[in-house]
Amino acid sequence: MIATQSSSQHHRYVITVHALKTERQGLDAGTNPTFVGFMLAQQTSEKASLILYYIITIGHEY
Repeated sequence: MIATQSSSQHHRYVITVHALKTERQGLDAGTNPTFVGFMLAQQTSEKASLILYYIITIGHEY
């Protein structure tokens, strides 16, 4: 039996939720993304992140 060379692909997903100090930011779809990031950093009171790892393994027999 000839084994194939194994390889894997690692993926990481980060989901972050921000609790803002104000109900509305006054931004629209045309607002510069840099300014949106600045406003988000200024108005965040709390935040939480969920980090998910997904690994695809190719060439292994189970």
